[in-house]
Amino acid sequence: MKYGQNFEKESVPEWSLHNIDYNSLKHHIKVHTTRDQASAIVIPGHRDTALSKFEDELFLELCRQHDRVDLFVSSKANELSRRLNHLSNQIQLLLARCARSRNSPSPKKQRRFLKYEQELERCNDDIQALTRFVNAQIVAFRKILKKYRKWTGSAALGSRFKDTVLSHPKSFTRRDFSYLQSQCDSLLATLRAATPTNNLSGAATPRSPTDHHAELSLTDAGHQQRDAQLELPEPAVPAHQGYWNEYDNGSEAGDNANDDGAYTIYINPDDTAFPGMATLAALFRAPLEKTRMWLASQHNRTSSTGSAPSTATSTNPPSSEHAPLLLPGDTTAYGGTSSAPRSAFTSPTSQRALARYRDRVLVVGTAGAFTASFVLLAVAAVLILTGRHRLRAEVDAGVVVGVCASLACACAALGMDMNRAVTKGWGSWALVGGAFTVACFLNGVLLVLVVGNSPI
Repeated sequence: MKYGQNFEKESVPEWSLHNIDYNSLKHHIKVHTTRDQASAIVIPGHRDTALSKFEDELFLELCRQHDRVDLFVSSKANELSRRLNHLSNQIQLLLARCARSRNSPSPKKQRRFLKYEQELERCNDDIQALTRFVNAQIVAFRKILKKYRKWTGSAALGSRFKDTVLSHPKSFTRRDFSYLQSQCDSLLATLRAATPTNNLSGAATPRSPTDHHAELSLTDAGHQQRDAQLELPEPAVPAHQGYWNEYDNGSEAGDNANDDGAYTIYINPDDTAFPGMATLAALFRAPLEKTRMWLASQHNRTSSTGSAPSTATSTNPPSSEHAPLLLPGDTTAYGGTSSAPRSAFTSPTSQRALARYRDRVLVVGTAGAFTASFVLLAVAAVLILTGRHRLRAEVDAGVVVGVCASLACACAALGMDMNRAVTKGWGSWALVGGAFTVACFLNGVLLVLVVGNSPI
């Protein structure tokens, strides 16, 4: 079987993109060195210029292939070295924690032992794969040079490439990965020796027949002594169930660094309320209380404004028979002075200023609501006129939403205008009514267009 067909299997299939272009190089040599092709006759004693030019080009191509593979091998070796150093630090830290703990290792630490062992085994596989990859590239280079020497009869390229590139101390062909293998084996031995379940794994090792017979004899002798004893079942130790808290199990504590820590969040099964409903209610309680207080203050201000003219005409202090009844704990009485009753009412100037401010806010709100209504109407019209037929359902939905929002703004504007306490003329009524009518009519037209565009 030709080596070009088996080259990828001899190397590492997962790293096939980083192999040298063996088949391309072989085809390139074959094309330029075919004996049957027409070529100029070389004068004896003179150098073949065409062959020398091709040899220089092939040498540069081999150097580029070598540098590309060398870069990959160097990066992979450095990656493995960093992985082993990181695992060494993690293993030393885990062993130090186990040494400080007097109790047996927890299941979490046992899972970490197993995890580190699996990572070391993967590093071991990568080291062996890297060694196989390098050996395959060396064989490929040697076969390429052999093909060139066979088809040209010149050994100059092989000697030049070996002396200049392959024999260089920094070439990947001269690298030794035994230090990575020894470091990985040492870490594996240390980890397996300190693993809490190493006694269980040792039971699975093969034993000789002599050891087996010796163990059987000891077992028979021990059965006679244990039969006379009363075997009591071991008390079942209830498993300790822990609950998550931020102080012990938070991200700053370091327990969940590898995302393998488990915790339990307790929810009372007898509780009929939704978990967290009190928190949600507390979020909305403060705004509702403030709104209720604001409405109550507005109602009190309105009632006091309506009763101010009737009380302002009274110049005499209230008589004792018409005086308000005081509650037992009420200390905010009039105090016997004539200025206290009058201080409970606002002045006419303040009342007029408040009325003007309220009317101005309603006018601005009416204008803004009508503006928003017509802007939404324009957006919906542009959407229905420029929408794509393939997205007709989405376009119609957007138009309906825009029409509903436009009608809501128009209704809000009409309500604010009707809530004005100032007497309005026919011009104001005509302007507001006309704007509301136009908004409703145009929105209705858009709805008719939406219904007409929908498939029946």
